[in-house]
Amino acid sequence: MRVLLIIPLLLLSCQKAPDSPSDVAKPEVRKVEDGQLGYDPRDGLLRVQGESKPFTGISVARYPGGKVKFERGFEAGRMHGPSLYYDEAGELEREETWESGEMTASVFKGRLGERLEGIREDRQRLNKTVWATEEAAQAREETFIKFWDDLRKATDKWAVLERFQFSQLQLEQAQPPKTMDWGITRTAFSGTGVKVLAADWSGFLEALKTDGVKVVETEWHQETFEAARDESPAKSVFKFVIHAMRGTEERHIIRGQLAIDWTTEKDRHGHFIPGAIAVRNLRILSRKGIPPFSEESVVEPAKERAFGPPAPTDQQVITHDLDGDGLSEILLPGSNLIYRNRGGFRFEKAKLLLHPPDTLMGSVLADFTGDGTVDVLVMVSGRPPVLYEGTPDGRFPTPPRPLTAGEPAQGFSYGCAVGDIDGDADLDVWVTQYKPPYVGGQFPSPYYDSNDGWPSYLLKNDGKGGFTDATAGSGLEARRHRRTYSSSFVDLNGDRHLDLITVNDFAGLDVYHNDGLGRFRDVTAKLGETRHSFGMSHALADFDGDGALDLYMTGMGSTTARRLEAMGAGREDFATHNAKRMPLGYGNRLLLGGESLQQAPFNEQLARTGWSWGCAALDVDNDGDRDLYVANGNISSESCRDHCTVFWRHEIHEAGSKENRDFRLFYTQDHLKFSQVSWNGFEHNVLFLNTGGKSYVSVAFLLGLSHEFDSRNIISDDLDGDGRPDLLVGEQRWPAGRVKLPRRFLHVLRNRWPGGNHWIGARLRGAKGVPVVGAVVTLERADGRIERLPVVTGDSFASQHAFTKHFGLGEANKAAALEVRWPNGKVTRLEKPEVDRYHQMKPPTGSD
Repeated sequence: MRVLLIIPLLLLSCQKAPDSPSDVAKPEVRKVEDGQLGYDPRDGLLRVQGESKPFTGISVARYPGGKVKFERGFEAGRMHGPSLYYDEAGELEREETWESGEMTASVFKGRLGERLEGIREDRQRLNKTVWATEEAAQAREETFIKFWDDLRKATDKWAVLERFQFSQLQLEQAQPPKTMDWGITRTAFSGTGVKVLAADWSGFLEALKTDGVKVVETEWHQETFEAARDESPAKSVFKFVIHAMRGTEERHIIRGQLAIDWTTEKDRHGHFIPGAIAVRNLRILSRKGIPPFSEESVVEPAKERAFGPPAPTDQQVITHDLDGDGLSEILLPGSNLIYRNRGGFRFEKAKLLLHPPDTLMGSVLADFTGDGTVDVLVMVSGRPPVLYEGTPDGRFPTPPRPLTAGEPAQGFSYGCAVGDIDGDADLDVWVTQYKPPYVGGQFPSPYYDSNDGWPSYLLKNDGKGGFTDATAGSGLEARRHRRTYSSSFVDLNGDRHLDLITVNDFAGLDVYHNDGLGRFRDVTAKLGETRHSFGMSHALADFDGDGALDLYMTGMGSTTARRLEAMGAGREDFATHNAKRMPLGYGNRLLLGGESLQQAPFNEQLARTGWSWGCAALDVDNDGDRDLYVANGNISSESCRDHCTVFWRHEIHEAGSKENRDFRLFYTQDHLKFSQVSWNGFEHNVLFLNTGGKSYVSVAFLLGLSHEFDSRNIISDDLDGDGRPDLLVGEQRWPAGRVKLPRRFLHVLRNRWPGGNHWIGARLRGAKGVPVVGAVVTLERADGRIERLPVVTGDSFASQHAFTKHFGLGEANKAAALEVRWPNGKVTRLEKPEVDRYHQMKPPTGSD
């Protein structure tokens, strides 16, 4: 092993051969041409073609003239030790160090090194001029980075709090608490309250500690900064969140702002010391009782997967009742796993596909062959999609049918839209491909409206699972190169034709109206600035209770962008970039339905959850309105120090749409810091409880749902059939200490919400020629209110919900009607249906 670390360097050196008789000859290291190595998808290791043992040695690649292009060290099938790269003139350009398949260091040499150093020098020059105020803000932020890091890692958090230095802390006066639903109280603070001097800080904390208060987790984000002027000190406003407990069943969410006047003094770590601190807008939400959500189990797909090595595509999650017993199975297609639901949160693991593809790049489940059973359409790396046909008992035993249409998959299909777009009674597909930023040194350009990714495409079905590429002439061509995370076919304007929505990173929302024949018209411009977002996912439901379908889109709510905007910092040569900074970094958007989508006037309540990913609309407490659960957190590493400031200051301005080798190598090296530095790290998941359609309250920690880990997938499904929606939450965990592929976990969370609210649900099953996707379930409540929920694919993030719709009824113990309008226009209707149960609903037969 250690020999491999030094042999390549010895081969390059000009040292004389050893002449001491005591010298021992070094063992010969095997060299092969790089083209002789092949990737084995069964275990992710490299082998020489025709050999069974993973390769150990050095692979060599050459330029057409025969000169060495690179020499890369391997051990047991993984890159290990030094890797050396040369230009065509033979000059050493780059040295990399690898350890068991992970790069741990990268150093550039020669002319290439000079060019990359030029990029770094340009950044430093801009930091001293354009971004000088932000540099000063970052210097003050170091105080809170150290404080937050110490808090996270400490077993005794009170000791960390006691060490925090300042001159005085001005608190507001607590107002009488107000009682809300669900046993929650809300305490607001205003006016002038207690002033705590530095000398009294220890005693102040001791009183809280003696009272049994325990700090669980926190967040600290610098919202604004003003540089020192004349006699005025530098000032910051930090937003904070503290999750605390008293005992085991009393929980508190403490939110507020710290307005800080900074001193010029520094502590022993070289960090600025705050002077006077004023606590503003302090609010405390409290609840007594056992949290209704608890974790039943955790799955790590990489350890459970039924074939091949761990892969980035392990993250997709689908729930569906495959065997017709009324309970959803959990499908992990990227790992070729199915967890069959045996009731009572007992699951039985099995293989999903008997003939899995080498590398699955996304999948979607629906009846594509028109036989009344679901199939799985799979996107495969480097090839067009393949179709796995299902059987009535919910299995996929046969080899896949290759499609002759479609693009070879380059990127992951996070959210494909499925629906009958042309009224011919079969399911068509909008297949998406996500191209990550930085690939090949390309950066999405312009960052606010990029259309330079890998192509999405439209597949039209012949009714039997045969597809043709219908992208040309569909009206979808112009923006098919979006970086799409989620998409759905859904009727937005009430004409019973399935329109298309796509939620796109580095752009936002695109909306297309369908003429009923599969021809689309782009109506995105009607949204104005509210379409912009780093779009991650969406949920469709009636959030304000007016009977119209609304859309919630998650994105990145950037504190850094707001801070830069407040200080007026920006490059004069990028005026449009500056103007789009706030629309893009705004956060989540709730767009209310009606004649057109309009941002909700109360959107500020739902906008800023952090770097958000998957989301789900559900009624967690069965009170009759739609709540929202949102996944948050991007990269949480060793420190909370945030890369976001580098993104906004430099990365959005640098590379363009074309691939650029210099920037590819620069970003590869620069992003090695993610072994230590976070990017929107340690953010918490958010549950917005709906308090009447136009008011929401964020209460996740009180209910056991805050989760500090970096979350991705969100699926809501009543896994035990008790009428209380449970949750699946996907986690992406970054190993500490160096850059590696993240580990992925699926958390299964059970809802035990107390109380006697009523509910009703519909479990939809299709028939020959009548698919479920595209159906609309309507509840007519006893008081006359109507709520509609469509059956779609492609919502949330890398997830697909089951064909089940659940409605809370509150105290009402009856409903007027439950109705399903199927894609063919026929209706299944139950008058005065029994409540507190699920109803299996099928399409009417010809005589119905």
